[in-house]
Amino acid sequence: MRRLWGLSLLALVIALLSLGSAAAQGGDELLVNGNFAQGTAGWTFNIASTCGSCWIDVLGDDSGPERNMLMWERTNSGNNGSAIWAQQRVDADVSRYGSLWLTVQLRVLQHSLSNSGWWSDMHNGNGEYPVQVTLRFADRGGQLFEWSHGFLAVHDGSTALRNYTLVPAGEWTTYSADLFLPAEWTDPRGMALPTAARLVEVVIGGSGWDFSGAIKSISIMGSPSQGGGSGGTGGQTGGTGGQTGGTVGFIVEEYPLVSAAEDQPDHYEFRQRVTEQILAVRRAWREPPDLMAAVAEVNEIIGQWGYSLRPFDEIEPGGPKYRLMHLGNPLITDITYVWPIAVNSDRTDFRLLLDSWSEPTLVVTPDTVGYVDDRTFVYIPPVYVGNDLYEVVADWNAQQFHVTRNGQIIYTVTPTGPFVEPPVKALWAWEWHWVLEVAGDVLIDGQSLRQQLGYEEIFEWRLIDGLPFFFFKRDGRYGLHYGGQIVEPYRYDDIVHYLCCEPGMFNAAGNDTMVWFYALRDGVWHYVEAGVYR
Repeated sequence: MRRLWGLSLLALVIALLSLGSAAAQGGDELLVNGNFAQGTAGWTFNIASTCGSCWIDVLGDDSGPERNMLMWERTNSGNNGSAIWAQQRVDADVSRYGSLWLTVQLRVLQHSLSNSGWWSDMHNGNGEYPVQVTLRFADRGGQLFEWSHGFLAVHDGSTALRNYTLVPAGEWTTYSADLFLPAEWTDPRGMALPTAARLVEVVIGGSGWDFSGAIKSISIMGSPSQGGGSGGTGGQTGGTGGQTGGTVGFIVEEYPLVSAAEDQPDHYEFRQRVTEQILAVRRAWREPPDLMAAVAEVNEIIGQWGYSLRPFDEIEPGGPKYRLMHLGNPLITDITYVWPIAVNSDRTDFRLLLDSWSEPTLVVTPDTVGYVDDRTFVYIPPVYVGNDLYEVVADWNAQQFHVTRNGQIIYTVTPTGPFVEPPVKALWAWEWHWVLEVAGDVLIDGQSLRQQLGYEEIFEWRLIDGLPFFFFKRDGRYGLHYGGQIVEPYRYDDIVHYLCCEPGMFNAAGNDTMVWFYALRDGVWHYVEAGVYR
């Protein structure tokens, strides 16, 4: 049965990938001649009067004689700003769309202005970028407003605007985003835009001092809301940078932070690159609203035996958060962390681990409060599969780690070499299976998921909205896997995981709603959040 399950899952992954790729082609294309195959048809070119040594034209693309690209350049600027652009009148109704996908193949060749420009900071502008895409909308009342995004090879951090993506100089890069997602539907300062009724015009080009850039193709595709209802902005059916492979409701939001040549996520100060505006978007799902809400489910379970967790009215950073009460009397008064609770299917037994300010890790059962066995404890909480208790225990003398069911060993992990941290990472219960994550692999009832799916590595397995999620590595690149399928089109050159000490604060993490992680792509570090938000 286990072998059949693995083969069925692999077949399901392949089938859903095919469906997802086909579905990504749907929707209404709102631009004409977006690949410039018809030269300048549909586009009007403009050069600002202050732009002396400037040009813009459709040229043969260096990827093949059958391809064209729009290219522009400015030289001899004398460090004075100006602009070059092409525009296309669209005048399309977008109020019926739940998603509005912008996809651009672009190349930043060079730019002498190493930021978004002081002028935009001072005058509420859209920024000065060597490659920039601006969409002009009208709201229901006819009031015009703009969404704008720029692309830079370097940014010195001296200006305030956030509407840019860092890309490698001289290389073709594909940018794709659902503009109607809340994280994307913002002005250059991160403020929410009005609801769009019509897309009036599209403007592409560059601005700044000396600069040059090119666009090989641009597409704007509107897709109706899931279920056929009216969409409008905030349809929230895809993810920033590309749709999931057909899994409705899984949203990926990427935030470019800094070039890898400039900084790395290996020191505390790197966290400051993730701004408060970014963290605020999903704070309600990433962090519990208050301490009482965080233990509501635990209290519901342990309350049958007279226990309860009660938060302190005032919490000091790093200090105790809860008291463990029994029949109204305090048992433990300095609890700093509440581990995930394990409860059996009959709701007649549970295990709850608690960290205390003054005591070793505690284990609470229906009739006792005691200490975990620190001789075998590997900082992984137990789980119940049905009415069977599963635990991970260590045999430090033999350098082995065992999975036990009701105290009996059923599986053993033997490291192949020296290790700083134990290779066992997490234990889960999923449906009627036990799931163990070991370094680089996930074992479901003892069977390797990595081998079944043909991946080089699997890590950070968890349940999100009741469905399995994990990261994988294949052909040297990392991706996301959710609900039995690959989340397209996201690929990364690195995802921070399994690090210890100070760099460990950047390891991928999550809860039962979402994951958040730091990922490297095309020489740029991103902060990424992905989840299902109810």
